[in-house]
Amino acid sequence: MIGIVNSMRLAKFLCLCSLTIIFLTAGCAPVPGKKEAIDRDLQRRREAVRPQLRIAEEAYEKGRFDAALILYGNVLEKIPRGEEAFLSRLRRGEIFVVREQYDNAIEEMKLIPKRFEGDPIYYDALYNLALSYSRLGKYDLSERLLRECKKGKIDTGRTAEIDIL
Repeated sequence: MIGIVNSMRLAKFLCLCSLTIIFLTAGCAPVPGKKEAIDRDLQRRREAVRPQLRIAEEAYEKGRFDAALILYGNVLEKIPRGEEAFLSRLRRGEIFVVREQYDNAIEEMKLIPKRFEGDPIYYDALYNLALSYSRLGKYDLSERLLRECKKGKIDTGRTAEIDIL
């Protein structure tokens, strides 16, 4: 009888050890699909804003700045980071520069991340930021940004404007 009790205890012990190993192994494994689900959601949101971004660009190019500001703002609500946000912030900043609302332009342009450095549009953003600071009398900041613009890939028309500014 004692042998049977010991056998049952050993069986329970081995069963518990097996379950523990299984649970530990399952806990260490990556959760399948979590990253993929996040990527799919971001991709879905990007696809959803593309038509709105296209319409915003058309409004911007036609000088319908009130509509463009609203549309770019809607894009930023749905996708606050990334290329779509970068373009939306740039355009909003440019609209504020045209309207001589330099404080608003600075707020938009300052939010463009440095990780887009190397993109020619990044240097347009720097130029508009420098222009805004210059118009507000903050010449030191403006000059520093203009020096950075000259180092980058900026179109030839902007180079002449930088020299004048």
